[in-house]
Amino acid sequence: MADIEKPANMFDGPIDPEIADLMGLDITPPEPEETKPVFDTLFSKSTPVPQSSADEVDLTRASFPVITDREEAEKPYFRDKNYYKTALSGEGEVSQRLHRILSSFLNTQDPKDRSMFRGQLISAYWNYIASVSSKIHTDLPLPKLVTLRFGGLLPTLISPEQRSMISKIIHDNSTAEPVHYMDEWLKKIATGQIKPSATDETRNIRRSEGEKIISKIEKAKGQREVHLGLIR
Repeated sequence: MADIEKPANMFDGPIDPEIADLMGLDITPPEPEETKPVFDTLFSKSTPVPQSSADEVDLTRASFPVITDREEAEKPYFRDKNYYKTALSGEGEVSQRLHRILSSFLNTQDPKDRSMFRGQLISAYWNYIASVSSKIHTDLPLPKLVTLRFGGLLPTLISPEQRSMISKIIHDNSTAEPVHYMDEWLKKIATGQIKPSATDETRNIRRSEGEKIISKIEKAKGQREVHLGLIR
């Protein structure tokens, strides 16, 4: 992995739309405020209903409280010179293949080769995400968490403005609302803190046989409801 470090400014500048799409980053300009009337009705100014935890959902509520704190002080995610290396470390052949294909994709100038590597990169990236997700019950290093949350595998693929924006996003849920980052959701399912939905396939950790049976029953019920909905 000694060859993975790149010059800090190698990919600085506007992000390639294809790369943004590949890494799951939305570079579409924000909609004008006047086109978002639904937001104002969904997020009311009513007093938040106290909850003991973000996992207890009150289905009688019709709106969310207004969020006043929308960002934090900029966190040093991308100042770590070993960010990319840390993100790939510990994933074995999966990360080696991802790095090899990503390097080829970024360095090729031939449109046909670029298209070929792009197709390979998509599957390689999701194989890497699956490998990282399998360790979600452990304390993952920040580069892996940032990659899971925002697709920030290689900082130089993201513009300085986007890096700054990601670094200011609120890191922890302090509102007691049942809204989770991808890594938070997977970890809660993997450790049995919340019940998986019919579409969650994460391996559960440290659960009794009874809990596993209940989980299978709940999953079967969810699939049944989906099928009934389709029939109706």
